[in-house]
Amino acid sequence: MSDSDVSGSEVSGSDSDASERVTLDGLNMDGIEIDELCDSDDSGRLDNAHGSDSDGQNWPEFNLENDMSNPRLKVGMLFKSKHSLKEAVKQYAKCRRAKLRALELIEGAHKAQYEKIYEYLLEGCKDGYRAGCRRIVGLDGCFLKGYYGGYLLAAVGIDANNGIYPLAYAAVESENQASWLWFLELLAIDLEIVSSYHISFMSDKEKGLLEAICMLFPNAETRHCVRHLHSNFKNAGFRTKELKDLLWKAARASITREFDDAMDERRKTNHHAYDWLKKKIPAHRSRSHFSIRSHSDILVNNLSESFNKMILEARGKPILTMIETVRTKIMLLIVKKKEEADKWKGTLCPKIMKKLDVNIKDSLRFVPSHAGEDKYQVECGPGSQHVVDLVQNSCSCRNWDLTGIPCMHALAVIHVKNEFPETYVQTWHTKQTQIQIYSNFVSPVRGPKQRASLPNTLPILPPPLRRPPGRPTKVRRKEPDEPQTTERLSKRGVEMRCSKCKIIGHNKKSCKGEVGQNIPVKDIKLVSEPSNRLPQVSKRVPQLNKVPQLSYLLPQLRYLLPQLIKKLPSDKSFH
Repeated sequence: MSDSDVSGSEVSGSDSDASERVTLDGLNMDGIEIDELCDSDDSGRLDNAHGSDSDGQNWPEFNLENDMSNPRLKVGMLFKSKHSLKEAVKQYAKCRRAKLRALELIEGAHKAQYEKIYEYLLEGCKDGYRAGCRRIVGLDGCFLKGYYGGYLLAAVGIDANNGIYPLAYAAVESENQASWLWFLELLAIDLEIVSSYHISFMSDKEKGLLEAICMLFPNAETRHCVRHLHSNFKNAGFRTKELKDLLWKAARASITREFDDAMDERRKTNHHAYDWLKKKIPAHRSRSHFSIRSHSDILVNNLSESFNKMILEARGKPILTMIETVRTKIMLLIVKKKEEADKWKGTLCPKIMKKLDVNIKDSLRFVPSHAGEDKYQVECGPGSQHVVDLVQNSCSCRNWDLTGIPCMHALAVIHVKNEFPETYVQTWHTKQTQIQIYSNFVSPVRGPKQRASLPNTLPILPPPLRRPPGRPTKVRRKEPDEPQTTERLSKRGVEMRCSKCKIIGHNKKSCKGEVGQNIPVKDIKLVSEPSNRLPQVSKRVPQLNKVPQLSYLLPQLRYLLPQLIKKLPSDKSFH
């Protein structure tokens, strides 16, 4: 039984079978008093408009014997009488209340769980963060689907293998500056952030988040997700693939010269797009302006998006059930990652080793030259060369500085020196660091029935219920270019051809009849005949009415026939 089967009521019937057809449009079953609906004979919500069905559809009929135990009201359903409709609505309300009661017994009442928040304590993952996570934190908020709504704010870190490491999460009434200030204040205390100079934040520019970061972490680096930047870029009217490629080219540029060249190319391509992007601060969206203190070059907020997907099923549950579900998922995730790290071979994490192997293959085409001490000059082609310093673990391309993984220029030098590349990878990416991170487990907790209640505590009231009109949103609105999760096959990319006029771009229903010359001329063969046989041709012309594809040619043939007859050769030309 689903609530989506019923949305409103508008009854019409047929005199031939004495049935009443229910079209449920606009009626919210949550707001109907069943006694009022059943006792009122002239209810305005039930419109008994007896008439014949002109649409010719086969509407389903409600069976009193089989369907009454678990009624499923659908649009267009037929009822024998108005009394049977009222009984079905009564039973539907009873089944729905029973379903809600069962959910409360399983997951707990939404309001009652707010009174027990004092009893629920969760130790965060701050010890694992301090043990070896890089100093970059992804921040994001997602809406909750429960009865009282709200938002879940989350902070996610990155481990040694470039995987997500949840740090903290909190349920708030709404996503605004005050909520983010409260959340970030507690986050700074848990992570022991004394100086904001060495930390970076990646976000999607949520409401009030940027202002809260500036107030609490004035020296922190803030990065904005380039994928969301491109979405805003498209909404501004710049949708071509060329402009998209130039946006990502500027974002992936690791040095300022490459960034400036990409911006100049954009200005030559589309000056308005250049003016729009020029207003965005480069330090928020390009690697060429990123700080090297966080040892990460990420451009998108996939850390938070992955965490939101992990907790998707918990977002519609009551407050304590949701928090307990998220805590259990994090507890299992840490144990799983620890067991995986123990089985790794070598000193580096698998994803880091894979990146290193790709750079080693790309380094074979470069020619390094020793410039004295531990500095080298690496030629990369005509007019392109970089400077590598093995002592400082630095390269002028800044890729080694940003990630802590030797770039292809540095690996060319390491290959000449006949040394092991793994020794030049920063300790942030080693197997030992990964094990240290995931050696800090989330402690298990007892169930609600086994916990001792806290005395002398005032109950926490749920937030005020603010439910907008209409059905509550359960699924996030996706961008047009995102893959749509649906069981129906998509027609995206399929060329639509009209079966009436044979023109690509529309179907028969939207055809306007502007057919023009759609049938090739070679399909119509005009044979030169003697003048005494011309009347036979004129007799055949009306037969074109029997062919739907050629019926539109009649007006043109009637106009062209006299001219064609004049141009036909005389009888003397035939032998």
